[in-house]
Amino acid sequence: MTFGWYEGEKGRIYALFRDRSRAQNRLYYCDIKTGLYPTVRWNELTPMPPEADPADTGTNIAYCFIPASDEHLIFVVLGVRSKQFWKYDILSNTWKRLEDVPDLVCYGALEIGGYTEWQGYPCVGIYLLQGNWTNVNNKFWRYHYCITPRAQSPISWWEDLSPTPHQYYPEFTYSPQENAFYVVLDAPYGFFQKYDIQTKKWNTLRDSPTIGQWEALATLGVIGTGTIPGSSGETLYYLKGHMERDFYHYLRSRNAWSASSDDPPLKVGCGSDLAFGKWWMPVNLEYNGMWAFFGNNTDSFGFFNPYINVEEGEGGGQTNSSNLLETSLLILQNPSGKYVRFKTPTTFWLEIYDNLGNLLSKTFFQEEGIWNYKKVSPGVYFYLIKTKGFSRSGKIIIAN
Repeated sequence: MTFGWYEGEKGRIYALFRDRSRAQNRLYYCDIKTGLYPTVRWNELTPMPPEADPADTGTNIAYCFIPASDEHLIFVVLGVRSKQFWKYDILSNTWKRLEDVPDLVCYGALEIGGYTEWQGYPCVGIYLLQGNWTNVNNKFWRYHYCITPRAQSPISWWEDLSPTPHQYYPEFTYSPQENAFYVVLDAPYGFFQKYDIQTKKWNTLRDSPTIGQWEALATLGVIGTGTIPGSSGETLYYLKGHMERDFYHYLRSRNAWSASSDDPPLKVGCGSDLAFGKWWMPVNLEYNGMWAFFGNNTDSFGFFNPYINVEEGEGGGQTNSSNLLETSLLILQNPSGKYVRFKTPTTFWLEIYDNLGNLLSKTFFQEEGIWNYKKVSPGVYFYLIKTKGFSRSGKIIIAN
């Protein structure tokens, strides 16, 4: 998953999935829409060509905008069974295979870095940090993507930056202000490190969050090689993996980790990812935050806003969709206020049932509705959302 710009100020989340039934790697995007809460609707772009290897564990994508050539690009590595490296051009909606990764990718993490020069050509650096279960020192590669026309030559555009610290599932994020990467090493090591691009040196930082596996890391305000206007880019956000729900933030100015008050509603499993994004309020306000996939063979998707002091139970919030082409649905349960908030991009009917199947209420709402359960006994209840051509049911648990 990655965040990018398109058509001026439109922010988009891009995600790549493997459709086993069609034997295709399918690319989706969602425009982040204006509203009191961010809502999404998924749309499909051109799938990867048939000759692309299957996306597998360790698949990663990264967005990059190159002003010099006016390119909006997504770079892709395809996971543990592949050396293939691909580029997707957003403006032309086309795929192109680039030079293969020199070594087999094993649980790789992909990030865009700053500008470089390679063999006399100005380039953008695309960095691939490979995890491995066996090697003492893992591979760390930099691909120099040339931003001016060049003649074909036998020059390799991959540069070996190894060795790296040993890790299984690497995760790292770029800081444009420091021209450096911050790296979380997963269990059982639990180190937090920094890589200086200019000096090519690794430094172990003193403080570290609690470490899991399949964690996700991203920098607030950073897209590709730069920082968006109005964002300091100094805050890192971290989702702890290993089926935990912990959410942390790291302030570079203080060099310290802190637990976040709005932990995600779901556990973080294999295949999770975290990306910076922004959304706009109806009153000409805009907010920066983090978007997350929770992994573990689900398509659960959520947004976390570090700037709004939301009520208890509304921290973060999640959207769920059993089919990425269906209308998105946002559900926020507030235990202290004893209500559940439902939000869709269109009008809908909301039906509430008890655990015996008895209909308790049926209400029509314009995009957003609330079910108040202050007068309802503790127990298990079910909701049914109905819109034109779409329905969704789910469970609501009331503890007290």
